[in-house]
Amino acid sequence: MNYLLNKKIIILGTGFLGGYILEKLEFNQIPAEGTNYQNISNSIKLDATNIEEVEKYLISVKPQTVINCVGIGNVDFLEKNPNVAFKINSDSAKNIAKICNKLRIRMIHISTDSVFDGQKGMYKENDPVNPLNVYAKSKALAETHVQDNSENFVIVRTNFYGFDKKNKWFLNWVINSLSAGKKIIGFSDIFFNPLDVSNLSDFLVELTESKYEGILHLGSNDFLSKYGFIINVATIFEFDKNLIERGNSSTTLIAKRPKNTTLDNTLSLKILNTPVLPLSLCLKEIKQKFF
Repeated sequence: MNYLLNKKIIILGTGFLGGYILEKLEFNQIPAEGTNYQNISNSIKLDATNIEEVEKYLISVKPQTVINCVGIGNVDFLEKNPNVAFKINSDSAKNIAKICNKLRIRMIHISTDSVFDGQKGMYKENDPVNPLNVYAKSKALAETHVQDNSENFVIVRTNFYGFDKKNKWFLNWVINSLSAGKKIIGFSDIFFNPLDVSNLSDFLVELTESKYEGILHLGSNDFLSKYGFIINVATIFEFDKNLIERGNSSTTLIAKRPKNTTLDNTLSLKILNTPVLPLSLCLKEIKQKFF
């Protein structure tokens, strides 16, 4: 089956990241449409775990590219609810990959740095995955489904932060807590190199025009611990750093976390032109825009 495709790009899962990508596409006047499993404004209601529903929708739209942002990332919740993890994170990716392949649609799938065990850091695209918790296992299985069922795909491994308008994500928690004078714990044993969600969205928009296929790591040049990240937030927002205590992830979390999931971004910088923006600059822009 080979449908005549148009230039439209579909974002499946217009949550935190998907919403930002959709805004970027619209700003660049690229035809785009987003879906969500709930009835929310500016999106089409779609259950990505229902393969018939996915196929019917994509046949009707005939997009050039699908960016799959469908997923749930509440790590400790998923550790106690593995069926939810594999249904939403894994099964939906398999459905989308199958339909995209059938309709000859390019698929960009959003994965995570958590598929690695964190034993060494600076992971390259060809390093073997070794997920430690249910969330990571569901995302690793999703990668396998995409590779097994799609011919034209990009699997993007990444980690990101940013201001969430629904006030749900990590940065929001840090800002809300410190601004209220609450003490918080920053893990000094977990290291990552996250991208600002707006900067990541720019990379993904450019990737829709790229011919690259395979796995790609998108990460920043800032390598730091969760504690270091929070210290940077406190510095830019002028919060009291005495409210931030060093902590160890193994003593407070339910699911086991990898210690160092920093990603080597060398390949992405060779094939994409979008600049990697430093953490300090992104935090200053967030402060200026939202506060």
